[in-house]
Amino acid sequence: MEKDHHNFSDDPMLTIASTYERPGDSDIGMSLVWALESKFGHERKIAIDSLIMLDDLYAASNIYWLSVNGSEHARAAAVIVLGRLCNDQRTADHLKQICVNDKCPAIRISAAAALEIRGFQIVSPPSEKGLPD
Repeated sequence: MEKDHHNFSDDPMLTIASTYERPGDSDIGMSLVWALESKFGHERKIAIDSLIMLDDLYAASNIYWLSVNGSEHARAAAVIVLGRLCNDQRTADHLKQICVNDKCPAIRISAAAALEIRGFQIVSPPSEKGLPD
């Protein structure tokens, strides 16, 4: 359940993590993953930047899940994090699938941009129907 979103401490990462902490979260990274679902863009940005800064691959499996099953804004945020954190073939294949299959054109384009950041060239950007042939 979301808590007060306007009472930021001196450390925005800790504030966001404590706001989205769930029982059973094993570390701060998990709370930051849940924050990717925030309806507030500034909270998602803090979560994205924090996950990238922490370089927390422990949370990667949850980020993969969120990139497919989350809300539209959570999928977009998860794609950004995966593109910045993971530089492996599994992530590249996952992002390619998002480029082809995600129902939201903006997320397909974000996935293509994440692939380009990692050195994978997309011949042309995904269209409304996915990657070009």
